[in-house]
Amino acid sequence: MQFLISRWPHDLEVIWSRLTPLNTAYGFAPNSKPFVVGEVSDGFDRAQHGFLGSDYFSLGTITEFRFSEAISRSFSGGDQLKWLQSFGEVWGFWPSKYALAFVDNHDNQRDNPNVLTYKNGRLYIMATAFHLAWPYGVPRIMSSFEFNNRDVGPPRDAAGNIVAPQFNANGQCTNGWICEHRWHEMSEMIKF
Repeated sequence: MQFLISRWPHDLEVIWSRLTPLNTAYGFAPNSKPFVVGEVSDGFDRAQHGFLGSDYFSLGTITEFRFSEAISRSFSGGDQLKWLQSFGEVWGFWPSKYALAFVDNHDNQRDNPNVLTYKNGRLYIMATAFHLAWPYGVPRIMSSFEFNNRDVGPPRDAAGNIVAPQFNANGQCTNGWICEHRWHEMSEMIKF
């Protein structure tokens, strides 16, 4: 689950403390709690917005948006790849144990021209492969659909209903779905 972060971490602590354990009938271990990610945008500071991302570390994992721009810049030639040997906290990112890291997500793939997406082909694949191999944060892979502008929604039928992905002989999504998580390179890196 991912939630937008409230400005009041204590309120979230109270809410999250009330979450019931996950149902063991679905294979969860007894007393397992949901894995919850808080969305905290980078660049927020206490003086301007009244909070810092570090205010939410006690709640667990939070989004690390700076990772997206930095890895995209590196694989697009803006930084030397050799600099990636220290990629992570040394670059000013959240501590690894609190960070949800990703090359792109549902927002920045549409709103940030400096972030690599499926439209960048090979560069995107290389950045994602590095991301999955590098020991920083909790990795997340995008699974999206085609878009030509930021407001395009998922593929729909003539009645406006969202359509399920269809698959070609190689198991790749068609009919407007991209499904990056199904790309051969991604699935092999997950196995790695």
